[in-house]
Amino acid sequence: MPKSLQKVSEDNKPSGPPKLKRSSSGSLTGSISINPTVKTKEEKKEEEKEVSYRPTEEFTSSRYIEVIKRFRLDLKEKGKDSLASIFDSTPELKEKTIHILIENKALEDEFLATKSDFLTYIRKELANYTVQVETEINKDKKLKKAYTPQEKFVKMTDKNPYLNELAKKLDMDVGYA
Repeated sequence: MPKSLQKVSEDNKPSGPPKLKRSSSGSLTGSISINPTVKTKEEKKEEEKEVSYRPTEEFTSSRYIEVIKRFRLDLKEKGKDSLASIFDSTPELKEKTIHILIENKALEDEFLATKSDFLTYIRKELANYTVQVETEINKDKKLKKAYTPQEKFVKMTDKNPYLNELAKKLDMDVGYA
C-alpha cells in the first residue's frame, strides 16, 4: 500500500470534527471552519518554563545604546528609513521596558508590524529575554518633527519671532500668512 494511503496515526488526528458554517438563512455555506486549538493551562506553564531558561543577563546603558544604533543602521541598510527615524534618538529604558516615542499613528502601525523582529533582535543582542517594548504617539507639539516647509518655518518662528518680520521685509513667500 502506498504511503499516502496508510492509516493516519492517533497523534496526527484532528482534535474534533470540522464545523460547517451556516448562513443567516440557516443553509450551509459550503465552507468549513476549523477552530484553532485553545491552549490549556498546562501548555501555557510549559511555555513560561521555556522562557525562564532563556538568558536574563544584566546590561549597561552604553551596551543598550550600541544595540539600538546597530538596529537603526540595519533598518537604513534595508531601505526602511522612515522606520529607522524612530530610533534617531535613543528610546528611554525603564526597568527592562523600552519606551518608544513615535511621531504619528502611521509610523506606529509600521513599527508594530515589525515589533516582534525588534524584540527578538534586542533580546538576543542584550542576552536578556525579559526586555519589553511600549510605544506612545508624540503629542507634544514642541517635540514633534516638522515635515513641510511651512511647518519648518513655523517651528523656526517659534524659536525666533523676528523671522516673521524678516520674511515680510524681504517679501518672501514661505506659504505662511
